[in-house]
Amino acid sequence: MDGGRRVFAVALLLSLGVHLLLAGNTVMPWHNPATELAFPIEALLTPATASAAPVPPPRAEPPRPRAPVAVRSDPGPLPPAPARAVVEAPVQAAPGEESIPAESVAMAPEPTPETSPAPAVETPAPEPESTPMRTVRKLPEKLVLRYEVRSGEEGFSLGQATYTWRVTGDRYALDSVAEATGLTALFTQARIVQSSEGRLGPTGLMPERFSMERNRKRHYSARFDWEGRRLLLPKDEVVALRDHTQDLLSFPFHLAMTIAEEDTAWIQPVTNGRMLKGYRFVQVGRETLEQGGKALQTLHLRGTRAFEGNLEVWLAPDLHWLPVRIRTEDTKGRVTDLRLTRLEN
Repeated sequence: MDGGRRVFAVALLLSLGVHLLLAGNTVMPWHNPATELAFPIEALLTPATASAAPVPPPRAEPPRPRAPVAVRSDPGPLPPAPARAVVEAPVQAAPGEESIPAESVAMAPEPTPETSPAPAVETPAPEPESTPMRTVRKLPEKLVLRYEVRSGEEGFSLGQATYTWRVTGDRYALDSVAEATGLTALFTQARIVQSSEGRLGPTGLMPERFSMERNRKRHYSARFDWEGRRLLLPKDEVVALRDHTQDLLSFPFHLAMTIAEEDTAWIQPVTNGRMLKGYRFVQVGRETLEQGGKALQTLHLRGTRAFEGNLEVWLAPDLHWLPVRIRTEDTKGRVTDLRLTRLEN
């Protein structure tokens, strides 16, 4: 039994010796270095050490770009955009053309706030001047103008309006009474009384007081303070008084005294006794109207204001430039048309 153990031990030692000898002179296949791949690999999970030398890709096969993928637990802020690169190589010119130096085609830097061009802003057209009138005409000392009042352009007759004009020295007074007549009077007792008085100034009419009364109930008034350049309205409201400011009754007669051929556009301030509004007036042109069965040449003027309605007047040069037609349109589109039927001195 002991002899058998000794034989087994000797055989085991001989086997170990043979294996050690073979291990010292033989390289195992899994110890061979890995074959170099034909494209670069960027390991972003583990940064490379400073001592590791980069292995350039083979020239035979150009590298294929791959977007780097970074795995981060916290994305954090985005990195700043890289600066614009400057082209260093010259740009190849087409046959027959000269080459352009590289520095002349470098991308321009971003403009600084000091050198950035100002954004293009559309400049609104300037408003016409509010004092375009140059001629002051004299009107007769006394006039009575009678108008037919219509509803709409070709609407039915509502009634009549009588304008009375008087001049005493350098003072004027203008009154109007509009009331329903005919069939309209059977359904309404509408009556509107207006009054305007003031001075005849170097620029035309200079109203001092204006009042309007509707159906003997509602009353509006305005006072013009030309020295203080103030317009005093109801409820103690005070606004700046501009040149040529008129009231709703006086403005056609002011235009009759001051309009000139060269006055093609201007701002006409007008108050109705409650507020002051600036209407942009323009010359529409010459028009022929019928008055008393005869053709009458007129100058058509139109005043507009956004969302505020329109004011229009037709002046007759052959009748002292007096208004032979006055048309108003309110914000609801309701039209009132006054047409001269008779003129009395």
